[in-house]
Amino acid sequence: TEGNPFLGWRGIRRSLQQPDLFRIQLRAILRASAHGRVRVMYPLVSGVEEVRQANALLASCMDELTAEGVAFDRSISRGAMIEVPALLWQLDALMKVSDFVSVGTNDLFQFMTATDRGNLRVAGRFDPHLQPGGRLPHRAPGAAGRLQPVRHAPRQPRGDDARHLRQHP
Repeated sequence: TEGNPFLGWRGIRRSLQQPDLFRIQLRAILRASAHGRVRVMYPLVSGVEEVRQANALLASCMDELTAEGVAFDRSISRGAMIEVPALLWQLDALMKVSDFVSVGTNDLFQFMTATDRGNLRVAGRFDPHLQPGGRLPHRAPGAAGRLQPVRHAPRQPRGDDARHLRQHP
C-alpha cells in the first residue's frame, strides 16, 4: 500500500500505467456512445501530456472498433478533471487537447490548502463555502473569456462541489 494514496497511483496515472485495462474501459465507453451522448473525462490529471497519451489510446481504440465494424460516436467529447493545482498553470495547453474540463473544486481546495476534511485533526479548517477552486480556473493563464459554467453537480453529503466547464468560443 502507498503511504498517501490520495497523492499516489490513481486516476489517469493508474490508467496510463495499466493500458490493457484502460483500453477495455475506453472501448466500452465508445460502444456505449452508439446509444446516446457520452463523454470521456480523464480523472486526476496533473499534466497535459497525460491527456495526450490518453487521447492517443482512445484514438487507437477507435481505429480498432472501426476495423471490427463496431458502431460508436467518432466525435465523442474528451475532457479532463482539474483537481491538481499544477494543471491550472497548464490550462491554455490543456484546452488545446480537450473538448471540456471539469473543475473538481473539493479536491482542488484540499490540495491547495493541505486540508483533508476526513482527518479529524484538521477537518475544522475545511469550509466548502470558502472554496477558491471555482474561481481559480478563470484566473489561470489563458483562461480569460474561454471558460463558462455549464452546470453544477449535485452536492454530496460530505460537501463535494463540482463546477463543470466547457471551452467557450
